[in-house]
Amino acid sequence: MSVRKDIHFGGLGFFLDFARRWWKRSSRKDAINRTRDVMERIFITGIQVVDFFTFVSDWSPENQYISGMEPWKRTGLKRKFDFNKPRKKFYTCYKRFCELLKEHHLRPCATLLLRPPYFHTLLENNKQGITSVTDARFIGYMTDMNDRIMNVELGVYGMNHAYNQWRKISNEWSHHDYSFGHTPCDRGHFIADFHKDMFDESLDISVPLPKHIIDITASEFAKAYFSQPSVCPYCDEEAYNRPDLRGTGNDPDGVAVLLEQHGYSVPANLDPNAEDANDRHHAHAYIDFLYHNPHVQRIRLHEDGGGGVTANGYAVGNFVIGDNEQSYEFAKTLWTFAKDARKQVVYAIFPLETLQEEKDGEFRENYHVDVINWDRINGIIKAYKEVYGG
Repeated sequence: MSVRKDIHFGGLGFFLDFARRWWKRSSRKDAINRTRDVMERIFITGIQVVDFFTFVSDWSPENQYISGMEPWKRTGLKRKFDFNKPRKKFYTCYKRFCELLKEHHLRPCATLLLRPPYFHTLLENNKQGITSVTDARFIGYMTDMNDRIMNVELGVYGMNHAYNQWRKISNEWSHHDYSFGHTPCDRGHFIADFHKDMFDESLDISVPLPKHIIDITASEFAKAYFSQPSVCPYCDEEAYNRPDLRGTGNDPDGVAVLLEQHGYSVPANLDPNAEDANDRHHAHAYIDFLYHNPHVQRIRLHEDGGGGVTANGYAVGNFVIGDNEQSYEFAKTLWTFAKDARKQVVYAIFPLETLQEEKDGEFRENYHVDVINWDRINGIIKAYKEVYGG
């Protein structure tokens, strides 16, 4: 047990912020220097894995994340995206980001796709006429993007990177209805099959097994699909289930598939009697899952939040990231539960403070070393060490 294995830096917009600044030659040096400063601090904490979104294609005013650096070229008078023309500049930018990670002894964990509203511009404006994620052509193009991203990483780290290669295929698909199917059964089968296809594609590129994170937040169906005997809870048909990939593999952790749930990092949400309109973020359900699911020995909690930092601390609407003391208490309680249950919890820290209001009133990423609350991160690490030692 170590910080290196069990705590991740959930820098969701980290690459997006780097790409925005790197995209223009005039700010490229600034992008590299800022990113180096943050990565140096991450390395000092002992954290090794860094999460981030690869792209967002949502140009609406409501979008909180940076858009405009999609992995495909735009062509023609109507400037439509062309899935047949990968954008070389995107992959050059991604390579530079990975080089900086490697320079600081850090590992990338790229999230390929956010939930569909975060790339609706791409679906509404492409040359191929693809309008749905269920289109077989879309799945093929996403597989191609995954191949390219993995090959960039392997080019930077060498084949030994496969030993610790992380990938998160999608973020928050399981608990949203975005026309994946007309029934929960249809949606569940599509999401599971999509993950299966992407995972198996990764196996063709990466030897030994890569490690994939699968978001099962607020989806009993997803939990059953990926962690329990392979029977669909709706239609009783055989469902995607890969027990051969859980607890096996050539990496030190012995994990090829790591299930993830999202949660508020405040102690009150470990109370099984807590009530909240947005109860999908109740971490007590996560604890209950760890305790009572014999098929799962290790799971990841990713802190959830939204919007930005308010004058009252880290609460934004219904989204909460605990303050320094709350995060410490939450993390210590969480790991104490896990230790008692003889299970493992990987904790992904989300620096909510990096979402800051710009001049236009919108929130955008700002990954500057002086913006991030390192005291809160160190408090979570302290909690881990108090439970497990070190």
